[in-house]
Amino acid sequence: MKNMSLMTRMGIGMMSLMQPLMPSCKDVTQMISDSMDQRLSWYRRTGIKIHLMMCDLCRRYEQHLGIIRHSVHVHSHDDSDLVGPSLKEASRDRIKTALRDAQ
Repeated sequence: MKNMSLMTRMGIGMMSLMQPLMPSCKDVTQMISDSMDQRLSWYRRTGIKIHLMMCDLCRRYEQHLGIIRHSVHVHSHDDSDLVGPSLKEASRDRIKTALRDAQ
């Protein structure tokens, strides 16, 4: 520990003090997902914010989840382009007959 700079030692000291507040990446991704459906406690929100300040991957996860949520919301209201024209009654009957004959 002698060769470490003062800033490095202070950083390690801060991390050890913040460890109880700082959840793991696995915990943060679960809490980010949960926060999309419910309001989290102040303690959990604070832990997420602290973690996101230091973890680029979890920050990206939060951004990507937000993009996915937004896209689903926007496209869930207009599904007319997803449903093609329905089959005519005669076509349905032909398909049913062909399936019955195949058995």
